[in-house]
Amino acid sequence: MNAYLYPACAIVVGIVTLLKLPSLWTRRTPTHVALWLVFAGTTVLFTISSPTVWPRVSAAIGITNISGLITQGLVIVLAALQQVLVLLWVHDSPTAWRKLRVRLSLFALVLVAMSVLFFVSMARGENPNDFALAKAGQFPYYLTVYVVSFCVAQGSTLRICLQCARRVTDTWLRRGLLLTAAGCSADFVYAAGRLGDIVAAAFGSSGVAWEPVVQIAAVTSAVLRPIAWTIPSWGHHLTDFWAWVGRLFALRLLAPLHARIVAVVPEVRLPLEPGTPADTRLYRMLIEIRDGQRALQPWMSPAVSEDASSRCQAAGLSPDAAAAVIEAAQLRVAVSAVAAGAAKRDAVVATVAEPSDLAGELAHQKAVARAFRRSPIVDVVAREEQNRSAEREIA
Repeated sequence: MNAYLYPACAIVVGIVTLLKLPSLWTRRTPTHVALWLVFAGTTVLFTISSPTVWPRVSAAIGITNISGLITQGLVIVLAALQQVLVLLWVHDSPTAWRKLRVRLSLFALVLVAMSVLFFVSMARGENPNDFALAKAGQFPYYLTVYVVSFCVAQGSTLRICLQCARRVTDTWLRRGLLLTAAGCSADFVYAAGRLGDIVAAAFGSSGVAWEPVVQIAAVTSAVLRPIAWTIPSWGHHLTDFWAWVGRLFALRLLAPLHARIVAVVPEVRLPLEPGTPADTRLYRMLIEIRDGQRALQPWMSPAVSEDASSRCQAAGLSPDAAAAVIEAAQLRVAVSAVAAGAAKRDAVVATVAEPSDLAGELAHQKAVARAFRRSPIVDVVAREEQNRSAEREIA
C-alpha cells in the first residue's frame, strides 16, 4: 500500500513546500521557519519511505536499512517541530521557548538513543515496504524507544491542543488545534500498530494483519498536520468566501418575494448603480421588503393572522417559524389584493416579528420567503381568505 500512498503524500506536500519557500524569505519568524521545516521534513520522510527510494538511500550511504533510522528519526523531529508550532501558537515567544528548552533536549536524547540502539542492533536485508514490521524482532529496543517516545510526544501535544482549544477565542485557531489533536489520535493508531509488531514478534508472530491500518493512520496524520498548522492563517478566507456564497443564496431566495412586493408597491424600490456589491444589494433588499410590508398593511386582515396562527399551533411550529408563516400569509393575501384592485381595509395589521439585528432580520426574511413560496399553511390560509372575500362581495 505504501507503494502508492507514500509517493502521493511526498508529491502533494512537496508542492506545498515549494510554494511556501518564497514566503520564508519575507516572513522569517520562528513560526514560519518551523512550519516550512515541517513541510520539508514531511516531504523527505515520505520520499525516503517510498519503496523505490528507500534502498537507494541506504545504498548511497552504505549502511543497510539506514533509511529506517532516517525516516523514524524524522518522525521524532516532526513531533518536536509540532510542539514548537503549538506552543508558539498559544503562548508568547519567551514563554513558549522556556517550555520548549527541556522538551527539545529530551527529543535530542531520544534521537541519540535511537541511533545507538539502531547500530547496536544492525540487521541484514533491506525492507523498504515493511521495515518496522520486519525488524520488530531484531530491533525491539530501538523500536520500543522510538514508539514510546513518539507516544509521549504526541500525548503531550494532544493535551496542549485540547486545553488551549477551550481557551482561545479565534475560531480558526481553535479548529487548527482540534485538527492537530485529531492528527495525534491517528498517530496513536500508528503507534499501537508498531507496539503490536514488537509484541507479535516476541511471540514468534507478525503484525502483517494490521499493517494497512498502520500505514493509513500515518498518512492520515500527515495529511491533517499541514492543514491544521496553516488553517489559522487562511481559514478566515473560507469564512469570507462562505459569507459571500451565503449572501448570493440569500439574494436568490429573497428575489421572488421582493419582486412580488415591489410589483404592487413600486415606490419602496430605489435605483441601484450597476455593479453594486452583493452585500449592499442584500441590505437594500431587506429594507425594501420591510418597507413594502408596511406599505401593504392596509390590505392585510386580522382574520388571516388568526387563521395562520391557529394552523401553526396545530402543526407544532416554533414561535420563530410561526411568525415567518404568519407574515408570509399576510403578504400573499395583501399582494393578491392590491394586484386585484381591492380596497384598503379599516384594520391595520402590525408585523409579527421585528428582529433586533441584521443577522436576525436576514434569517427571518429568508424564512418568510420560503414560506411565501411553498408553505402549505400559507396556501390554505390565502385560499380561505380568497373565499371569504368572494362571500363578502356576493353579500
